[in-house]
Amino acid sequence: NRVLFPHGSSTLSDKGKNYLKQLAPVLRQVPGLVELRGYADPTEVLFDQNKLKKGAIISTKRAVAVYRYLNKIGKIPHKKMVAHGFGVQSQKKAAIKGTTNFNRQVKIICDYRASIPYRVKRGEKKKSYYLDFKGFFFKLRGS
Repeated sequence: NRVLFPHGSSTLSDKGKNYLKQLAPVLRQVPGLVELRGYADPTEVLFDQNKLKKGAIISTKRAVAVYRYLNKIGKIPHKKMVAHGFGVQSQKKAAIKGTTNFNRQVKIICDYRASIPYRVKRGEKKKSYYLDFKGFFFKLRGS
């Protein structure tokens, strides 16, 4: 089951904390880096003038909240984790028919690779432009 955040919040719920506490021993055994990918839902930035900035902030705070919790309570060393905010992204379809699927979550990736994805490297050839802000990649609008 996924750990979702309340609307506009980066505070972990008790259910989320319990889940991460149970998951921590498994994550400590992962041989490589563990990536924490934070996301925001489009409804959280609906009325903001700067939707990209607000989404980036919320998603990054969520990834950092999980990072800090896993480090403090789960005893996972800082050097074993990386946290990234991916901003606002819509889910393609609901996980269960008839339900609304929100993207207020942090995904835990156990096979993180530090290299830049190929599609980002080729961005200019495809006339797509990406903003690299301290290692966070944002696809620019209109590209």
